[in-house]
Amino acid sequence: MNFKIFNWINKVPRSRAEIGIAIPYFGNWPEWMDLYLESCRINDLVHWHIFTDQKELPTIRPENVTFHHITLSKFLKKATLRLGLDLQWNTPYKICDLRPGFGVIFEQLFRPYSHWGWADIDVIYGNMGQHIDAQVLDHDCISFSKTHLSGHLCIWRNTDYVRPWFKCLPQWKARMESSENSRLDEPEPSLLPSELKVFAEYSFNTPLSPYLPWTDGSFNFPKEWYWKNGKLTNDIDGKR
Repeated sequence: MNFKIFNWINKVPRSRAEIGIAIPYFGNWPEWMDLYLESCRINDLVHWHIFTDQKELPTIRPENVTFHHITLSKFLKKATLRLGLDLQWNTPYKICDLRPGFGVIFEQLFRPYSHWGWADIDVIYGNMGQHIDAQVLDHDCISFSKTHLSGHLCIWRNTDYVRPWFKCLPQWKARMESSENSRLDEPEPSLLPSELKVFAEYSFNTPLSPYLPWTDGSFNFPKEWYWKNGKLTNDIDGKR
């Protein structure tokens, strides 16, 4: 099996990847996991690192996706040491509140990349390079929502100045240590340090929002999405 043990040492194969994404995921793989990974394959701009306690890997394993084996308890111990926290909870979903600290937690792992970030796995990627170009990458923070940082994909410049940005968030330490989920990974962009260069634009990739209308200004959302050879389209937006 193409399985790499998570040893927190920087040994990262890469071609043109500029963005390192960390995804801690504990528990059984979702039924759509192979579809998610296939959509990762064509995006060599990004190298995904999935940290999991599962011994059996998905059938599809692209070269730009590396699996690291680790238990939830060991992962939380590492996070505790790197962030100086006292974590008493052991709920996988709560890890979302640790995402702002991933630049510190995975500092060694992210060294080869110009940018780092976090992501969800209940998505399908199209051609990311078409949207995340050199102009977009020339930002300290890249979000695909204007009202809050996008939890499903958020990208940061990999510098000593940017990595500890999360310490500006109100009560960040108490919120990370609390067992209650506080959506610490989705703050308003206005809460970020004013010195950071922020890209925050709606990408219109999440249908059925009760607050944000679609591209035409209506609440008529796509009902079908199509993926072919790395291109993601839907039934109402034509070639967009």
